[in-house]
Amino acid sequence: MKTTCPEIAASIGGARGDFRTQDLLAARITLFAVDPMHPYPLGTVAPAQAATRFAALLGEALALDADLLRLRYLPPDALYGAGAPDLPAGSRIVPHRSSRVDVSGGWAPSRLGRNARKSLRRRTRALEALGPVRCEELIDPAQRSAACKRMLHWKRDWLNRRLKIAVGFRDPVFQTFFRTTFAQGDPAGYRLFALTVNGTPVAYQACLQDNTRLLSVISSFDNAHRRFAPGHLLTAAILERSRALRFDSYDMLPPASDYKHSLATDSDPCFEVIVPRTRLGRALLRLAGALGRA
Repeated sequence: MKTTCPEIAASIGGARGDFRTQDLLAARITLFAVDPMHPYPLGTVAPAQAATRFAALLGEALALDADLLRLRYLPPDALYGAGAPDLPAGSRIVPHRSSRVDVSGGWAPSRLGRNARKSLRRRTRALEALGPVRCEELIDPAQRSAACKRMLHWKRDWLNRRLKIAVGFRDPVFQTFFRTTFAQGDPAGYRLFALTVNGTPVAYQACLQDNTRLLSVISSFDNAHRRFAPGHLLTAAILERSRALRFDSYDMLPPASDYKHSLATDSDPCFEVIVPRTRLGRALLRLAGALGRA
């Protein structure tokens, strides 16, 4: 099963070609149509063609009415390969890394560091003291619909408690896409996993299946069980079942984090291009920089 950017873009209402507009405060921001549903807008383009394709996309984006362009996550070839475009004055290039776990030979907790292994065992045993713990893939439409609703609620609660802005997650387009696609879409391409205790979900993870690569789009957990780090336990359970679940690479997507780094066997550079187009756009970029958000 391959879930590609064009397929996702076609399912998004309100997108204009390769782009869509997001309103933030009083500003209009141009994004790739698939942001943040699929993180790699040039994922279907051969590396040798990435720069040429990005040059065409940038020209198209600059012709749109917007205060700011925010184009992520681009491969190095798009910005630095032959034929790469010159960016407008005032543009900012933000580096990111995408963390991956190679599970082509299987995966076991023994691949973790000593402290991480001990923590995983301790939390697993503590959770098992409450009842049988299982990792399940959700296929039934009713279960998937209920899971999506609960998942978004848990994620929103987690972000609010930590005072995180998370513009991508809060984007109404993303919310609608997630509720409809993961609840009603092909479960072979839009995969939902749950960690349950006594049959009750305590964590979820939603992933895109892209050939033999699994892309972790969003995860969330029940705050009442936070001391067990159920999201981490679910990730470990998914990795342990990689062969049965038919994937050999697990992509944790940007942005980077210490937790992702602790699991990763590889990481790939990618870039975000931010182009202010108006005075309001420049002011928003300065504000984002001051808040450490860009």
